[in-house]
Amino acid sequence: MKHSIILILIIFLFSCAKETSTTPEVPDKVFETGNFEFGSDAPDFDVLDIDGNAVRLSDFKGKVVVIDFWASWCNICIKAMPEVKQIYEKYKDKDFKMISISLDYKEDALRQALITYGMEWQQIWDEAAPSPNNIASKKYGISGIPSIAVIDKSGKLRYLSYHNKIQVEKAIEQYLQD
Repeated sequence: MKHSIILILIIFLFSCAKETSTTPEVPDKVFETGNFEFGSDAPDFDVLDIDGNAVRLSDFKGKVVVIDFWASWCNICIKAMPEVKQIYEKYKDKDFKMISISLDYKEDALRQALITYGMEWQQIWDEAAPSPNNIASKKYGISGIPSIAVIDKSGKLRYLSYHNKIQVEKAIEQYLQD
């Protein structure tokens, strides 16, 4: 009887292992979010910035757009903020647009952070998940912050990853030349 139970358990374990080891095939050029391919059209959004101005991504065709997804409560985001500011300062006078999309829980926390860190570029409050107002971050499949997207002048998504100043600047430089 013991041997029968052991044999059944072994068969059960091998059958489970076989089931869990199979994975679906994923195309090579899909971002970590699984939602986009390099060079695909960047998801458009139509939202209001914190001053009540309409912001539609498609209005910025002809410019390289950097979208910075962040929040004031995110320590890594705050540590990265000096680099984000450097990117803005370096490219603001070129065919370039920077938009930060905050996932803060409260708008007053966002507004205070903008003052504290001197963030002069356009700001959108997308609210923290699972708010129904997460319009832009949902469209980009943002699952962690800080995340940065770089969109070329024709509106194609060229970079979407966690913050990496060197890679972001390489992408900006490449697509400013196009």
